[in-house]
Amino acid sequence: MGYFSNSLSSMVPMIFSSRMDYCCVWINDFDPLIPRIFGHIGDSNLHICAGTGSADDLAAIFARMMAVVGEYQGSISAEHGIGVLKRKYLLHSRTKEEIALMHRLKDTLDPKGILNSGRVI
Repeated sequence: MGYFSNSLSSMVPMIFSSRMDYCCVWINDFDPLIPRIFGHIGDSNLHICAGTGSADDLAAIFARMMAVVGEYQGSISAEHGIGVLKRKYLLHSRTKEEIALMHRLKDTLDPKGILNSGRVI
């Protein structure tokens, strides 16, 4: 399948301009790109389904989307967790210090590592 679905968030004032950037970046970089974007502005979340129809393009489209999110100081995940697929993109929306703090909190709350073992934090 050559499409993916993703949830992310953006600062409320940026949500409209970033929505346009997402479309423009993808349309210019991937042909033909079919983006479907919807969301709920009250909590700044966007849900994006996009693809060219070719599974070969998915990794590049996803990586480009994560970079644009970072440029707009958004989050690579909306109401969902980071998950395994977004792990390598976490630095687009969190600093090294924030990630280190997440690790310390996880170690404090789950010293035996039994909760969600092997995941992001």
